[in-house]
Amino acid sequence: MTEITTSKQSESEWHQLSPFSIVFFIINFTIRFIREGIINLAPALAIFITQVDDKLFWLGIAGAAFVVGLVIFSILYYRNFRYRVSDGQIILRRGILSKERTTLKFEKVQNVNLATPFYFAPLNLVNCIFDSAGSAQKEISLPGISNEYAEQVRTDIFDYKSQLKANGIEADAAQEGSDADSTNSMVNDKPMIRLSLAEIARFGLSSNMTFILLAVLAPFMETIIDFSKDSIVPNIVSVLATVLPQSPLLNVVAVVLFSVLVILTALMLSVLSSIVQFYNYELYDQGKQFKRTAGLFEKHQISIAKHRVQAISIKQNWVFKLLKRVTVQFHQLAIAHGQNAKNKNNLSIPTLYPELWPNIVDKTFNDLNISELNFMGISARYISHVIAVYWLFPLSVLTLILIQIDSNWIWLLAITPIGAGLVYLKWRRYGLWFNDNFVAIRTGFVGQKITVLPLYKVQNISQVQTPMLRRNNLANIVLQLPYGKESLPFVPKRKARAFLNLCAYQIERSEKSWL
Repeated sequence: MTEITTSKQSESEWHQLSPFSIVFFIINFTIRFIREGIINLAPALAIFITQVDDKLFWLGIAGAAFVVGLVIFSILYYRNFRYRVSDGQIILRRGILSKERTTLKFEKVQNVNLATPFYFAPLNLVNCIFDSAGSAQKEISLPGISNEYAEQVRTDIFDYKSQLKANGIEADAAQEGSDADSTNSMVNDKPMIRLSLAEIARFGLSSNMTFILLAVLAPFMETIIDFSKDSIVPNIVSVLATVLPQSPLLNVVAVVLFSVLVILTALMLSVLSSIVQFYNYELYDQGKQFKRTAGLFEKHQISIAKHRVQAISIKQNWVFKLLKRVTVQFHQLAIAHGQNAKNKNNLSIPTLYPELWPNIVDKTFNDLNISELNFMGISARYISHVIAVYWLFPLSVLTLILIQIDSNWIWLLAITPIGAGLVYLKWRRYGLWFNDNFVAIRTGFVGQKITVLPLYKVQNISQVQTPMLRRNNLANIVLQLPYGKESLPFVPKRKARAFLNLCAYQIERSEKSWL
């Protein structure tokens, strides 16, 4: 195997991170605790808030214990963290009680991303993240190394892969390095897209985080309501009494104000989270790859070679439909298991004017003419089938059971027209378009999602027919893609068969690598 020459620090001996990486570990472990552990502690927190006296005292004790434990754990983790970059591979040794050794070969590295937390910037340190097609839980990163050394390692990796390509070894794996080198001379200092704080705030308003937060609180809503009745609402009532003295609606107004306050707080947290993640967002077109930089406390740089983009999704939920914006997501090879696997380093444009997304798709897939997109809808039998099977039948059964207890439950059947309207909206959004090289699938409800991808990226395609679909010459199409699945129901069988044959033909004849 071809050997490469690396920097002096990239020798065979083990190296230790900068002591300032302890700060990174403290913050990183805290964020992981908030993301993964706070939900599990939610019942205990609810009991603490509602049942425990002297809250400030015990909260101070628990906080101090947590901080001390976190600092000790981070110091021990730093002292046991060692890395080595040599012989065409990166090796990590880490862990306190459970020791872990991780090896990543250069040819398996898809990209090298550099993140600069605000506390690293004055020291010229970075967090060097190696993006590969492995598990997200086993990602390799080197926090607290010098920016010069990180750039040297990135150069060494791409040089190594270029040499592999020159020798005819793992040519596909080496393509990324070739692209990176070719774009070094094509760097455009002017960003193609730059997002203002107002645009990022709009994305925060449309994010699902608000609903996730409210969903997390839902199991404890009864406890929260009781606590608010005893402690919060009376205080609001006393304030309102000065404005609306002796009004019979004081309690009602107080409850409404409290509910609005909770929703506004959730929205504010969602907006703040978006600002932290996407602050100073800039997207650069560097010829054969895109580069994105963003982040408030941690400036994160992500690069993605255009040939590694598996598909592009253009999403518009109901909030963005009102705000006249869309979100663009570039799908890469998933680095986690399961149908809904996701790559945490996927590139996305959180908010964009609808008239601009065709230009983004055109810069990624040069052979695609967006103006050709003319979606074919699915069969109207989808409406009657879904209404009958998923609305009318279960509601009828439930109503028959409940009217045995109380005849007033007959009103449940009145929900059927509402369900029919919702099903119609979903049916109207379904659409399929394809030509000899590309396919686009449209789904949605009030908003919509359009996914565009080259046909040679399809891993597998299947046609599913139930007896009912077979009788009506219909079929469900399921596409297996490197990042997950896309499906379309109730497609006319003739169109489904033509699309199936075209996909099979393109998969067989194409010599392009889908990686």
